[in-house]
Amino acid sequence: MSFVAQIRAENYGRLLAEGLTRLADRYGIPTEDNLVTCLLSRGARDQALALARSLAKAMRHFWHHDTESCIHLATPKVEAAARPLLLELDEGISAP
Repeated sequence: MSFVAQIRAENYGRLLAEGLTRLADRYGIPTEDNLVTCLLSRGARDQALALARSLAKAMRHFWHHDTESCIHLATPKVEAAARPLLLELDEGISAP
C-alpha cells in the first residue's frame, strides 16, 4: 500500500511541477502577495501555520530554480497540514 502511495505522490509531484512551470511561462511569475491572496481565496486559511504565505514563498523559490529552499519551506507545512487530517481519518502517521 505504501508503494502505491509513493508512486502516486511522485506522479502528482511531477504534474504539479509541470503545471507551475507552464503557469509561469504563460503568465509570468506572480508576486508573493498575489499568490497569498489567491491561496486564501481557495481555502488555505490556516493562520496558525501561515500556510498561504509559506506556500507562496515556496512557489516563488520553485520558479526561481531554488528547489532546495522550496522543499525546506513547503515540506514541513504540508506535513503539518496533513497530520490532523490523517489523525481524523485514524490513519497511521509513522514513517518507515
